Amino acid sequence: MAIAKAERLMNLALCLLGTRRPLSKRELRGSIEAYLEAGSDDSFNRMFE
Repeated sequence: MAIAKAERLMNLALCLLGTRRPLSKRELRGSIEAYLEAGSDDSFNRMFE
């Protein structure tokens, strides 16, 4: 099931607020459920923009 954009952005904000160091795009992709569901790198990049 696709996760709504607002929920994805909220999860991103919470993830970034919950860490004391910068996270790479790769680390974010592995930490946020909506990004895990992105099938390809292109799909992930479109979601991330």
